Amino acid sequence: MLETVSDASALHDRHVAGLIMTLLLCAGVSWLFAIARRNLERDVMAPVERVRARIDKILHPRGAYIPGEDDELHAIDALLDELVELRARHDAAMAEALRQRLQDIARHTRFVEQVGDHFRQPMQALALFVAGMQPGEDLRQRAVLGQMRTSLTRLNELLDGLLEMARFDAGAVEPAAVDVIASELFVRGRTAIEADAARLGVDVRWRGGRTPLHVDPVLFGELLVRLVSSAVLSTPHGRVLVAIRRRGGAIRLEVRDNGMGMEPGMQARVFEEFTRLPGHPGYGLALAVARRIADTLGGRIGVRSSPGRGSLFWAELDGAAAGPTVRPAPALHWHSAW
Repeated sequence: MLETVSDASALHDRHVAGLIMTLLLCAGVSWLFAIARRNLERDVMAPVERVRARIDKILHPRGAYIPGEDDELHAIDALLDELVELRARHDAAMAEALRQRLQDIARHTRFVEQVGDHFRQPMQALALFVAGMQPGEDLRQRAVLGQMRTSLTRLNELLDGLLEMARFDAGAVEPAAVDVIASELFVRGRTAIEADAARLGVDVRWRGGRTPLHVDPVLFGELLVRLVSSAVLSTPHGRVLVAIRRRGGAIRLEVRDNGMGMEPGMQARVFEEFTRLPGHPGYGLALAVARRIADTLGGRIGVRSSPGRGSLFWAELDGAAAGPTVRPAPALHWHSAW
């Protein structure tokens, strides 16, 4: 009898202990779930909320909100949809702006061409008329005729410079880069300046003719001619050194003369329109066009000069070197080339 009662009490105690352990286990699981949820909100939902708030602030700087969107993920989806819509509108606006820009370029190009045609026709007729005049032995008539011819030449140079600047400013010039050897551009440069160099007694030397280039040969050749011509006109009975060399993937053109040089104030505005260098004829447009050519080619242009000690004009074009990359060439010692 006593033995039976004792067994029943032990069984009851085990049931109670099992129930308590179950309750404790459930409490532990609940506690762990609460901690995990709190950590999840801290590590995941809080950053998501910050992202949503930041996007919302960007899209609605005045504090507007999206009604009916209490769930953070849904709110982010709505904001992302709005971003996509804004991007589409932005792309459409950029495409329209590009179309308008191309139309403006075409219109300005036609205008420049028409202006050039309207001015050139009467000037050519006047040049033919002057060329046919025979002043005879009258010295005064000869002087007047010579002055007329000089004025016509300068007017043509002015018109050419203005029209060329207008083409660059309108964005109507598009570079077309090809592989070329520097010596091919030197041939054009020699032809363009040989008359002035011979008349002024200037010794012009060329360096780096074997350098391979990847440039627009017409634009780069025009840049070369303008810089060399400017140096020749500044150096009567002097010397000019023209050099093209490679700097990694870039090409550097340098034109050095031992002429009269420039004051610092002149250097600051030498590439501006109608800035005439001392002793130069014309209207001071050659270097202004040279700067526009360098800008169109994606390069830089500059000058270093000292009064009485000559000038160094330079232009550098990134990515204009052709062939494999080589170690940059050492700086050219100008005094050794004179």
